[in-house]
Amino acid sequence: ETIHYYRTPKTGSSALLQHLVNAARPMPCDRGCSEGVHVFDRDCASRTRVRVVVHDHVGGCQGDVCNGSASSPSFAVLREPCERFASVLDQVSLLPMAPSEMGQSFAGGRHNDTAGFVKFVAGLLDGCAGDDIGCAVRHFNAKIKGDTRIFLYPQAYFISAIQPAESIVCYDHDRLGERLDAFFNERTKCQAA
Repeated sequence: ETIHYYRTPKTGSSALLQHLVNAARPMPCDRGCSEGVHVFDRDCASRTRVRVVVHDHVGGCQGDVCNGSASSPSFAVLREPCERFASVLDQVSLLPMAPSEMGQSFAGGRHNDTAGFVKFVAGLLDGCAGDDIGCAVRHFNAKIKGDTRIFLYPQAYFISAIQPAESIVCYDHDRLGERLDAFFNERTKCQAA
């Protein structure tokens, strides 16, 4: 069985990926993977293995690499939106971006300007309906250049449209690995070996 993991920026994805890699073996990529796609075999106590295809956000989500609707079954980490927003704000403020791209309020690394950041993002999304994820991603791609723009992508972009409720591992700072193991056990009947 193969399951796809769509790595969502600023959701604890680095911690989840570390836990995943510790419990899996890297495999060669069949059929010429795109940049940012990695294959692992996760050994199971009750069966042979589950293949995990990791769609990373290296390279700023080129092609379908980060679109969770592209493959099924798939999963992503979902973080409480306000908590993710604070993490995104901190991350964006530390990036060396031109003032014309990020606005004057972020040019000097001011990461406490929440209102300015909200206004900036609202301006980027001007003309997009609230639930139009594709429009949001197109606007981010058109107005912000470089890999850093993916921190602004809506989390919903990484979640499977076919089975949204079954494709989510909720972020928990202390129990993320435990939640990932429970997810694999429930979805694929793969208990960690």
